[in-house]
Amino acid sequence: MLGAALSNAQAADLNSLQAVDPASMRASVDPPSDSATLWPLTPTGVFGANMPGAGHLVFTLEPIYLQKYGNLMGTTPVSAQYIVSHIAINRTPIPGYHLLRVVPTAQQNFAQAFSFAYGVTDDFYLFTAGAYLDKNVNLLTFKGLSGIAPEGTSTGHGEGYSDTVIAGDYRVYHDAMNQVNLFFGMSIPTGVINKYWTPLSPFGKYVPKVAVYGFEPGAGTFNALPGIVYSGMLNRWSWGLSYRADIPLTYNTDGYQFGAFHEIDAWGGYSWLPGLESTVRLSGTTQTGIHGVDYNRTGYAQGNVPGFYGGQLLDVFLGGNISGRYFGIPKATLSAEFGIPVYARLNGPQSDPAYVALAALKYKF
Repeated sequence: MLGAALSNAQAADLNSLQAVDPASMRASVDPPSDSATLWPLTPTGVFGANMPGAGHLVFTLEPIYLQKYGNLMGTTPVSAQYIVSHIAINRTPIPGYHLLRVVPTAQQNFAQAFSFAYGVTDDFYLFTAGAYLDKNVNLLTFKGLSGIAPEGTSTGHGEGYSDTVIAGDYRVYHDAMNQVNLFFGMSIPTGVINKYWTPLSPFGKYVPKVAVYGFEPGAGTFNALPGIVYSGMLNRWSWGLSYRADIPLTYNTDGYQFGAFHEIDAWGGYSWLPGLESTVRLSGTTQTGIHGVDYNRTGYAQGNVPGFYGGQLLDVFLGGNISGRYFGIPKATLSAEFGIPVYARLNGPQSDPAYVALAALKYKF
């Protein structure tokens, strides 16, 4: 999965695959435009409850932006000076353990996701999604192999097409108030995993190297994407509970796989008018560190360490949905959410999430 959408979750320098993983099945699908009663849409970051209807095709554009500042070890904020004074790793070009010397201070990740959903029947649809990712990081490098004297700053930039998701969603139960959907998908490794970057070294040189794990647009693995979602409505109120996972089934050609990712979401919504809703969502995610190792990824940056990825996050999102009927485009829907973490325990040191913003423009054919 595009680790992620982004996937709300998520590792040292640039691991935002789940935190902003658009192809991790985050796009919602608009209900049939000819419905007598508009079933409230789920929040932007929830997949699997809204059915396009038999014979309908829904196209979605979904921009996602993630900002990170500073670093966490577990739940504790740590300074760059502390990291380079206390954290030793064995992933440097020199044999043995050496202190980290290159620390991310800020990270900005942008994804432009797109998806197609086609209703085979009223209760079953097929879905495919991908994204173009743009990842950026500000790095602070310290001089030599020890001490806290700064050598200078540099930036890392990487972009490319993500892995691709294909999925199916089946509504197994529904009545006037409740519905339950099961979905299952696969992530296909279409994104590259061999990007290069050129950070400033502790010795004052810019040396091209294989980028850290989280910098890559793709994961390089086939992943299973199962999930279940319950949603309900009564008068102006709506609510729901969902679970989804991103589970690697293979190791990639570089000898590693990202940790299994799990997400639980609970939300509530209120319809001010038909097709005009506000939502609040609580999202909890957990992910293990990277399994395996790519021995070509060496250097003094913390993102080269497989164990400095993953952790647990709890985010609160505020959002809303508005039907295009209010703008003379009844087949369109605009949705948006803004989320901040209220709890984070990261395997680290690792970049600390600050906020994530996502929107979705859907059009039904």
